[in-house]
Amino acid sequence: EGSMSIQEIREKEVTTLRKRLYQAIDHSVGPIDDSMKENELVLKFEAIDSKLQDLGIDLLRVKKWEDELWSHFTEMRRQIYKTFTKAKNVAGKIIDLPLIEEKIKDLNSKNGAGINSDLRLVEDKIKELNAKNEAHGSDIKGDLQLVEGKIEELNKVLETPPDLGRTGEGSRGKSSQSQKDSERKVLKEWKEQGVEEIIHESSEMLNFQASYDTLEKLELKLCFLFFSVFPENAKIKKRPLIYWWIGEGLIAATADKTAEEEGEIIFQELIDLQFIEPYHEIPSPDVNACKMHPWLRHLAISLAQKAELFEFDSSGTPADLARSSECRRECLVLGGNNSLADPSRNVENLLTVFNVSEQYLDLNPDWLSKLKKVEVLQLGAWHCSPRHHIEVEKEEVLRGLRALKHLKYLSLRGISLITSIPASIGELLSLEILDLRACHNLEELPSEIESLTRLTHLDVSDCPFIEGMPKELQNLTRLQVLKGFVIGNSKTSCKIDDLVNLKELRRLGIVIGNEAVAREGEFTKLKDVEKLHSLTIWWGVKKSRESPRGKPQELSKANSLKLAAMDNLTFPPSLEKLDLRGTPHANPPKELKPSTLKKLKKLYIKGGKLTRLDDGGTDQRWNVEILRLKYLNDFKLNRQQLLLTFPLLGFLDVKCDEGVEYKQDIVLKSRSEIENYCKEKVVEKNAMPAENHNSEERKSLKKDKGKEVEAEIEQEAKGKEEKTRNQGRSTGRV
Repeated sequence: EGSMSIQEIREKEVTTLRKRLYQAIDHSVGPIDDSMKENELVLKFEAIDSKLQDLGIDLLRVKKWEDELWSHFTEMRRQIYKTFTKAKNVAGKIIDLPLIEEKIKDLNSKNGAGINSDLRLVEDKIKELNAKNEAHGSDIKGDLQLVEGKIEELNKVLETPPDLGRTGEGSRGKSSQSQKDSERKVLKEWKEQGVEEIIHESSEMLNFQASYDTLEKLELKLCFLFFSVFPENAKIKKRPLIYWWIGEGLIAATADKTAEEEGEIIFQELIDLQFIEPYHEIPSPDVNACKMHPWLRHLAISLAQKAELFEFDSSGTPADLARSSECRRECLVLGGNNSLADPSRNVENLLTVFNVSEQYLDLNPDWLSKLKKVEVLQLGAWHCSPRHHIEVEKEEVLRGLRALKHLKYLSLRGISLITSIPASIGELLSLEILDLRACHNLEELPSEIESLTRLTHLDVSDCPFIEGMPKELQNLTRLQVLKGFVIGNSKTSCKIDDLVNLKELRRLGIVIGNEAVAREGEFTKLKDVEKLHSLTIWWGVKKSRESPRGKPQELSKANSLKLAAMDNLTFPPSLEKLDLRGTPHANPPKELKPSTLKKLKKLYIKGGKLTRLDDGGTDQRWNVEILRLKYLNDFKLNRQQLLLTFPLLGFLDVKCDEGVEYKQDIVLKSRSEIENYCKEKVVEKNAMPAENHNSEERKSLKKDKGKEVEAEIEQEAKGKEEKTRNQGRSTGRV
């Protein structure tokens, strides 16, 4: 889904790739002169460049074929809708003439010959109508024959895909009309023929329109309209969507709920009303993404345009803002004519800039500095697929962010080639949400981040080169979400016990890297983050630009820290979700027990050395409803005891049966499925039941200890016997 379709691949992408190739040449061997033409590396670069040029030619040929195919398809589709429109216009006008004629004959026989003349006139009129109906049937037959002819033409094109051989013409040739232009043409024709009106007047669309009109909450209507900018059939991440709503001021915190919690409610309401559909990347009872039916998207586009929230072209693609001076939101679209491409454009009144599909952000400080009223700057990814690529040409241009004094939401999510965030970000005093997730080249956060006193959300997860958090992070007392908190190797970086100052923190993600350094007992402070309800801890391997291995002594200390983190780990009593990844110890943390985590509803354990879960020596049962146990090669799962230990379990995702003949990912979405799974017998291979682990271990230790004592007694007896013999020999010699 995230990869680019052939229709969207343009000459610009191939040119950009060649540009990157030449930059790689410069970095590798420097400027190329005549003396280097035979250099092996240079020859390799040139060979790849040649292949890229050929690829560009092939893509144009494929595109030309697709355009021809699409042209025939749109003609066929247009003919079908013409037939449909004609049939709809005469619907209800066709009279069942044979039945009427029977009625007339019946009346004629009953009423005598006095009305014969009047009846003859009626019969003449009926014959006239009959002739018209026959003509209409003939027209419809003719239209259907035309449709059949269009399908045959389409099949002929399908039979001859483009020849991508290197023989034949070597020039690029002229590119035919793009897919987007074809769609615009079709939609324009639809409007001319009234097809668009037919869609809007269908019973389903009228029902949705009525549902929309009766929505009492204005914010619910506006949140729905914001879906209009996304491409057809797009899979949209929930989190960036809610952040956008917050940045626009559509939702806000209440006395008992955060703005994000209000956004979750709106999102679920739109699903319940069937305005959007849930989309699951992996099987889950939670909904973290969504999509929209194309017809509902069409409705959203129409309503959003009327409300002057956005401008669209005839294909339903967000248009440039030159069309309307009233519209204060601009969408960046691949190949579009937006202000990013034309710095001379007036952008001073914009409130939002949202990147819909632009992949190469050629930003410049002048453009950024003009966005003085912007409250939402979403340049990063919103897609479900991690394959969607976005990169910035020069990261230095981010210094222009200092002019955005009203900015509330900044997303650089998933943008490549950003290695640092400028210190000027500290001047964005209105900033509430900073999303830097999956900025894979990002190395550090500036200490000036402490000036962002309104910041509620900071996401730096999946940034592998970050090695620590600035100490100043502890001053962001409004933080509710902090993801990607790295325990660094510097004693001056921010630590776990510093987070106790963050009284509003609800969600926390921690990464413990190989070279992490921690203060003694700092993991015991986690229980004091009282409002925390979601915690993720990842015992991971952080990448390093310079020394990925480190000294053996340092690694030993790091491993000791990992184990200490397991032993000293505590949890706040309000925790509802716990996600542990890459656990370095076979035994669970001491505090991982139902008596400590009474409110826990979701427990995820993925990867690592963990072998068991138990009740902490008590008879208490877990209140967990969703359980994931994955990639745990040594975990011993006792199916028969599972529902006794987790009596409220309603969703189970497990891939960790140690010692059985098969290992597969099992996803059980209902109580009955889980009960059946727990009743199944498995082929054991010396696996030990989890609840007997401690008793069996004690028996084993006792047995081993007994053997040691017996050996000592036997050795002592042999020693005494040897001593006696030696004494006898000595006496004999005397």
